[in-house]
Amino acid sequence: MSLEIPRLFVCPITLDVMTDPVRTNCIEEKPKDSLIKRILSIFFNNFFLKTSQVEQINGHYFEKLALAKLLRQNNLTCPLCGRKITKVTPDKKLSDMIAKKFTNLSDEHKKHFEEAKKEVLNSYKEMIDQVVVPPNICSNRENRLNTNNSVNHRAFHLHNSLYRAFHPPRETDREKYDKVTNHISTRNLVLAERDADLIIFSYFRNKSYNEIVDKYLDLCSDAEIRASFQKLEKAIDVCKKISDPQIKNDIYYKIVQKAILLNRHLALAKRAASLITDRNKKNKTFEKIANKYISNYLENKNESFIKNAIIIANSNILDFSIQQRVLFKSVNAYSNNLKLKKAFELTKSLSLVTLKDFNKKHIAKCYVDKNFNNKNFEKALIAANQIFDRSTKDSAYNIIATKATSKIAFIKSFKTISKVSTFPKRFFLYFKITILIFSYSFLKILLSPFKLSHFALNFLVAKFRALLTRIRS
Repeated sequence: MSLEIPRLFVCPITLDVMTDPVRTNCIEEKPKDSLIKRILSIFFNNFFLKTSQVEQINGHYFEKLALAKLLRQNNLTCPLCGRKITKVTPDKKLSDMIAKKFTNLSDEHKKHFEEAKKEVLNSYKEMIDQVVVPPNICSNRENRLNTNNSVNHRAFHLHNSLYRAFHPPRETDREKYDKVTNHISTRNLVLAERDADLIIFSYFRNKSYNEIVDKYLDLCSDAEIRASFQKLEKAIDVCKKISDPQIKNDIYYKIVQKAILLNRHLALAKRAASLITDRNKKNKTFEKIANKYISNYLENKNESFIKNAIIIANSNILDFSIQQRVLFKSVNAYSNNLKLKKAFELTKSLSLVTLKDFNKKHIAKCYVDKNFNNKNFEKALIAANQIFDRSTKDSAYNIIATKATSKIAFIKSFKTISKVSTFPKRFFLYFKITILIFSYSFLKILLSPFKLSHFALNFLVAKFRALLTRIRS
């Protein structure tokens, strides 16, 4: 089972619990005063009215070393809101809350916290001795332009680096896509998603989202169950932004396949499958999930798995033939695990007569194979009596009669044969059973002398052994 971690404790960059949290100062200022009040304050030079107050919105929380590396790649802008970051403050209160939660709970929480700490130190070891916010130093060319005093006329201010900083050249969609691929290669998927949102041309935007989802799926593994769950959730959220329905359906299908492969996120696979708009692909996807639930039931014998498969067949699958196929496999799964009563009840939900008859014949066979007694014999007859097809019913009676003969229950065997529909089949079965009875009796008569001699020999050997033990003692 995955650990439950509050969203406040999770870093948006590492997608894991923060071991050294810091708070940024990406603050937005919004004036509280009205427009008229601000104009009056300007005209009266603040004699009658106080200066306008501002409402401050707090910054965001990140892992310290991860933020230090990201700010060097992202020109000192916040990956969540895009505003400039000039100061970072360690949050001791939040750090104490995280440490208290992960040390006072179970050993699993403590172990996970230590592993997250080691992973951060290994991944960002080059940032340990660096400051979080690097000094914003201009390039050499900008320094030359700023210190050049030969051009002081106002008309030349357009060529100033400060002007270019406020009016940067517009990036093409191709350049934005290249930035996205660069972020994906360095595993900065939050930045990649943010830059993909800025792309205008739908081809590059959908391609960027597709590659981001592929990277999220590649990072999923069986070793990190909770992290894989979060990555699959992020992949679904990114996939929702794709505008092309065909690409979107293909990616949702990939997410379902990955969740089935991990085998612990089938609920997330159901969520992704429900977002597919193509009806045929949606039905096939839900069939795959239901089959995985059935196979898990056969391995673990947990009732919840088979119940989920039945719910998917009745609620999510809209194609009739696929629905009947899943229910047929569910009945077989119950029969293989000897849950014959539930299998018999589930056959009522099947609409195809051939599938019903086949399952009832299989249930009758399982009853007599399970433990041949009067109770199971009667249940097998009840299952065989409800078969609609005459040839299938006669085949089920043949199986029950043969099993009764092998268990020396000849009266039960003849009782079963009397229910066969046609006289030639009954005559053939009577003849077959009679030959089996005579051959069994003949074999018993032939073997009786050998049995008597074997019994006598064992008796004499036992007496001789007893006599030897007395002489020795």
